[in-house]
Amino acid sequence: MNTYIELNKKNIVHNYLAFKINIPAKTKIICVVKANAYGYGLMEITTILDKVADMYAVDNVDELEIVRDISSKPVLIFQQLSSDEIKRALKIGCEFSVGSKEYLILLDKIAKDAKSQPKVHIEIDAKFGRTGFSSKKLGGVSINKYSNVIIDSVYSHYSCSTDSSLSKFNIIQEKILRKAISTFKKKGVNLKCHISSTSSALIHGIQKDDYVRIGAGLYGIYPSEYVEKHSKVKNLLPIMRWITRISHIKELPKNHPVGYGQTYKTKKITKIAVLPVGYGFGYNRHLSNRGSVLIHKTLCPILGLISMTTITVDVSKIKNVKIGDEVVLVGNQGNKIISVTQVANMIGGIHAEISTSISPLIKRVIV
Repeated sequence: MNTYIELNKKNIVHNYLAFKINIPAKTKIICVVKANAYGYGLMEITTILDKVADMYAVDNVDELEIVRDISSKPVLIFQQLSSDEIKRALKIGCEFSVGSKEYLILLDKIAKDAKSQPKVHIEIDAKFGRTGFSSKKLGGVSINKYSNVIIDSVYSHYSCSTDSSLSKFNIIQEKILRKAISTFKKKGVNLKCHISSTSSALIHGIQKDDYVRIGAGLYGIYPSEYVEKHSKVKNLLPIMRWITRISHIKELPKNHPVGYGQTYKTKKITKIAVLPVGYGFGYNRHLSNRGSVLIHKTLCPILGLISMTTITVDVSKIKNVKIGDEVVLVGNQGNKIISVTQVANMIGGIHAEISTSISPLIKRVIV
């Protein structure tokens, strides 16, 4: 097993509990495990979390099936599904996000035919400009008309919770959500609500929400420097080590090209190591001539263009380097670390862009 992902069970549970102890007892945590649990591994993350988790959120029926094979906890599906997918989801058992009257009508009809009564979370478009009911159209939604579903909550998304310069917009969005709740109350219906996710929960805590959706925070990620600086939770821990091993070592003379396109030439006699991993495994090609890896707790720069299945690094500083030595692409090696966020910053991306790119074919190992 030359290339694999280590998932730290203790740290994942620690991160979950770091949020749990900082929210009201009545508030349930929705563990967001969409996109293969942000790329870390849906099956493994669900297995680790299931003893402590309140519920989960996924994006599609395939993800629902994976979670349901492991857990009997409630699962919310964010995406709106086709008729056939709804039928599959009802058989498996889940809760639905509904962002339009048309989808609510469809879900109610299929649920009736299936003799089912799933819970529904009504999504409000609080000036996010994506999916969800506009608050103006909620007046035309009569909950009592849809007897084959149980409307459990209304919810929305903050669009600027990681950015201090736009944080005032969060107040506007929250007012839109509260107005939606009020609209239903006038009809004699009291619904639960949720708008907070990792960033807002870290900075402001949870006061009114019945649920809080935690994604990045479960995986030890502060979504921005602003969030980390102002977070009430200071001890989120990284959960992953992406590991490979040296497959080849050689010495190159001065002025020798490395890799496709000759984008790098050695400036002196250079000892190189070749790693059996590349962009075909999800390691971002923009890290060519820019990123580094850890070998013997030493940062070793990437030389030349990253290939589909190989990376070349400079190991000239390491005296006893040998074939088979552990290489850390992301994560810690002793007291040295290359974080997911650091890698994202190197290419002008975000943390989830890095983790969700990791090939699902790479074995995940729980440690």
